[in-house]
Amino acid sequence: MKDSRDFKKTSHTARGESGKRSISPARLAAFEALRAIFGHGTYTHLALLEQWNKKDYRAQDAALTSELVRGVVKWQRLLDEMIRPFSRVRIEKMDIPVLCALRMGVYQLRMMDRIPDYAAISEAVELVRIHTFHAHKMVNAVLRAIQNAKDLPLPLSPEEVSHAPRDSLGLRLSYQDWMVREILVSLGDETGRAALAAMNERQQLTLRVNARNGSRDQVLNGLRDAMCKVSEVQGVPDAILVEEGVRDAIQAVIARGDASYQACPP
Repeated sequence: MKDSRDFKKTSHTARGESGKRSISPARLAAFEALRAIFGHGTYTHLALLEQWNKKDYRAQDAALTSELVRGVVKWQRLLDEMIRPFSRVRIEKMDIPVLCALRMGVYQLRMMDRIPDYAAISEAVELVRIHTFHAHKMVNAVLRAIQNAKDLPLPLSPEEVSHAPRDSLGLRLSYQDWMVREILVSLGDETGRAALAAMNERQQLTLRVNARNGSRDQVLNGLRDAMCKVSEVQGVPDAILVEEGVRDAIQAVIARGDASYQACPP
């Protein structure tokens, strides 16, 4: 797979038949991060950090950028399986920017409820149009076919994991088959399936406030001002649940000693 060097990294717009069309900063940042991950082997957190550290990057875009990047990386196997039946070009032969745009588009269409289909498709097409004029029609056709497809393999819910056929777990949880086998052998069928389901659950971040530096309300208000979605943890007066966070804002709180990380809610 190739990653063309003529991609205009700083462009936030692409010109198509109908004139100038905008690409959201969050999607553009996610696209560039994914190109680094799949094209150059960059670690996910470093690829995201590179985007977050750009001077023109907006803090309010961090949540969507992170969701797109981490989601595409996590669900890569399943996303590719959705793409294969509708593409004449094999996944292994696609240029990296084209494949990244397709994976992003499919992830938004099939695994993100709050993203309108038209936005997922049109911006994926525009991202590819920046890279090449030869693939944007293919990307549009593939995504529209996936949008209307009825029998695609979809992620298993935690309830479905407990009784799904063993040979479907790897694909529909987006794990390698050998990993599924090892976990089921090591932990047993019931516990192993529960572990596989738990590993796919979205992890929640909790902060524990340092009362010597200030109150929980002060930390809550500061994070909210920085566009973080945070709430109190009932029954634990010094804990804050971070539902959607801006990395820089959270790191600043930690660096000042106002709070510390806690792996999960008490």
